[in-house]
Amino acid sequence: MQLNINRFSNHIDHGAFGQLKVYEDTSIVYKSFTVERPWLDNKPYVSCIPAYDGYILEPYNSPKFGKTYAIVGDTVGMYEGDQGCSRFACLFHSANLAQQLHGCIAPGTRLGALDNNWAVLRSGPKTDELIDLLYSAPGTHTLSIRWDKLLTI
Repeated sequence: MQLNINRFSNHIDHGAFGQLKVYEDTSIVYKSFTVERPWLDNKPYVSCIPAYDGYILEPYNSPKFGKTYAIVGDTVGMYEGDQGCSRFACLFHSANLAQQLHGCIAPGTRLGALDNNWAVLRSGPKTDELIDLLYSAPGTHTLSIRWDKLLTI
């Protein structure tokens, strides 16, 4: 399956927001909004990962989040110390706010606000749906992340 994230907003306090679409052949089989940390020059734990067209998703069993996928490619590795990688263990997992993430990506059903912060809502069910979809489909899953008509505030 091919996953595409088009980021459309980057705010230093609220995070980077985008729309995720998952394609099986040419059909869209999943859609969600996403929240990530804001772009801060790829600094580990505080920045979203770079836009890149060739990430590979690797099945990953996280001690904290359970069954998920790790994002691997460019400067992002699966494990600390992976050669040439300044980032590691960037995952898809549930979260509503950018502050709840450390370089990972959280899907949500819709955009909204929580405690005066921009957010994605209903992240838990939407994340479960994504992980179940990916685990049920054989083969390699790839991810492209792009900045699309960026609104920087």
